[in-house]
Amino acid sequence: MNSMKQILTVTGIGLAIILTAWLLWPTEDTTDEVFLDLPNAPTDQPQLEQSITLTAAEPTLLPTRTGELLEVSNPREFGTALGSNTYELTSEDMPQLDKSYNISYFGNDESFNISLLEEPLGEVRRQAEQELAMRLGVAVEDLCRLKVRVGTALVTNQFVSGRDLGVSVCPGSVQID
Repeated sequence: MNSMKQILTVTGIGLAIILTAWLLWPTEDTTDEVFLDLPNAPTDQPQLEQSITLTAAEPTLLPTRTGELLEVSNPREFGTALGSNTYELTSEDMPQLDKSYNISYFGNDESFNISLLEEPLGEVRRQAEQELAMRLGVAVEDLCRLKVRVGTALVTNQFVSGRDLGVSVCPGSVQID
């Protein structure tokens, strides 16, 4: 009888967690993706959609680390939506499979994450910083004012993995070559 109470308690807690998550889940789609119907799809089949990465970006204001606002090109407009308010900043001239880094934008806290995927980390970090600055329409030094995290995985470099390396030109960044 005691084990039945435990099972019912655990089940009740699980249902409460699921209900809470469902109630807190965003109900509006805040992405800015554009969809096209694929041609020649059979009429008795559901229509498939193909995502297109937007390249022209309207200006927007992003908060800096000090609370000021910095005008930049809107990262939602040139990024590919990965989920609710999360974007991968892509480049038409550099397919993702060929990249040695990945840049993501998180709209919830208006921050960027640069993942360095291969050595040499110093060179790859500079390339990623230059691409992010170019995409935002700011100088690389302005990235110091924005919320930008730079990191790498253990499989790429065991000595600096798991740390925020920072933007190379910013005070306090980890110097790597």
